[in-house]
Amino acid sequence: MMHPVSSDASQPEPATPWTRGEWFAFAGLLIAVVSVLIAIAQGIYLIGFELQRVNDIERRVVTIESIQSARGQQMQQLAVDLARIDASMASLAEWAKEQREAARR
Repeated sequence: MMHPVSSDASQPEPATPWTRGEWFAFAGLLIAVVSVLIAIAQGIYLIGFELQRVNDIERRVVTIESIQSARGQQMQQLAVDLARIDASMASLAEWAKEQREAARR
């Protein structure tokens, strides 16, 4: 013989409305979840802001290094030009000395 199925077991319980305390608990949980999501969004925003700032600083450092490299090349060229000027001045001084000695004779 089969056992009869109880009519209570086959039908779900009817939904009961939430009590005021349950609504307050749900609202508190919802506020906590939204607060956590807002904090995560703020963290992501701040991380993005800092990454942008770091990238900007890196770009400025690269610019400064390229300017420094160009200045170094200019300084090397100035040293070469100064050596040429010194050599020209030495040859002019030698020529002037020879001219004075020739005028004395």
